Amino acid sequence: MECSYKTARCRGRITYTASLLSIVPGGRFGEIYYWDSYFTSLGLKVSGKMRLVESMVSNFSYLIDTIGYIPNGNRTYYLGRSQPPFYSLMVELLSEARGRRFCQSI
Repeated sequence: MECSYKTARCRGRITYTASLLSIVPGGRFGEIYYWDSYFTSLGLKVSGKMRLVESMVSNFSYLIDTIGYIPNGNRTYYLGRSQPPFYSLMVELLSEARGRRFCQSI
């Protein structure tokens, strides 16, 4: 699926994204999910895939900058709900791997 850096149309619904790199749960879905992304990032850290974690955090940073919070998923029909806050924990993972200065640019 090809998406722009601002928004993309996917199956008739707007999907917000800031980066082309993200992990979707089970490969079944075409969108990212907030809760799942945190736990995925834990596995990516162990696997040494911090560039993917960085991309995921960039996506969530974009959502915060664009709509003011991170919804449950990045489809428009999720805009009315969110999940427990995991963003800070994902930034902390990056900080552990890349250092505090790196994370200040997010």
